Amino acid sequence: MPAREYRWRHLALLISILLLFLLPPFVVHLHDGILVMNVISAAVLVAGSYALSERKHLFAIAVVLSAITIVGTGMLLAFRQRWAA
Repeated sequence: MPAREYRWRHLALLISILLLFLLPPFVVHLHDGILVMNVISAAVLVAGSYALSERKHLFAIAVVLSAITIVGTGMLLAFRQRWAA
């Protein structure tokens, strides 16, 4: 694999981690701020698995787990009930 592709993978990981540290003070106070933070955290998980793993199945697992956490947090925000937790 060319070094340029590795560079883009690691750059995506670096940018997603940077967003994870910079955006919370601005988005947590919003109505859907927790969901935004969950999406950014899922992006870090996906970018990290993409940058550090050459195995395709690990990348697919990271995408599925990230989607599950985003849907779960969305349900908690939509249905503010105990059963949603």
